Amino acid sequence: MSALIVAKHNQPVVAEGHDQLKQLHLPMQGGALPIFYTAFDASQFRDDMYGHAKIMRPEHIERSVLKRRAEYFYGRLCAQHALQKLGLSDQTIETGPCRAPQWPAHVLGSISHTKDFAAATAIYADQYRGLGIDVEVMVTDENRDALMNLAVSRSELNHLRTMASSLPFELLLTIVFSAKESFFKAAFPTVGRYFD
Repeated sequence: MSALIVAKHNQPVVAEGHDQLKQLHLPMQGGALPIFYTAFDASQFRDDMYGHAKIMRPEHIERSVLKRRAEYFYGRLCAQHALQKLGLSDQTIETGPCRAPQWPAHVLGSISHTKDFAAATAIYADQYRGLGIDVEVMVTDENRDALMNLAVSRSELNHLRTMASSLPFELLLTIVFSAKESFFKAAFPTVGRYFD
């Protein structure tokens, strides 16, 4: 299962106690998929927030710039809440050799973030083989060409151009890229390698 989150946000919703996450539910077979999300301001992030929230910080994150440390923290905070929703409040999410989240046994999960927005979800793996979500900022002029060369085939690009009369081309390109990212995240744990 993969989910594309399209969200618009203006204000950070995580307060000092970072317990103000929001939640949405996407319909799925047998119920709803809870997704925890928040907007944040990286300039307001402090490293001691990791300890207060009991979130492990791997060495490669400790050496990262502030923006990356904040993205990682808020993504893991959302993931922590997703695990709590499953009744797994004492579980942690390790970081694997490919730097992908390592979810507890029998749990599928996914984390996504931008520079000021993070989201995560988790479900029990009894009925599903993969789970992926993705959040993206709309493609800009400066990265549009790179994304067109990397994320879409020539036939997909032609199809998007024919649809551009109903939606802006940049939005369509962003949606396609995000859908593929969601699928990649859902498939990677099973495939175990990067794939086109």
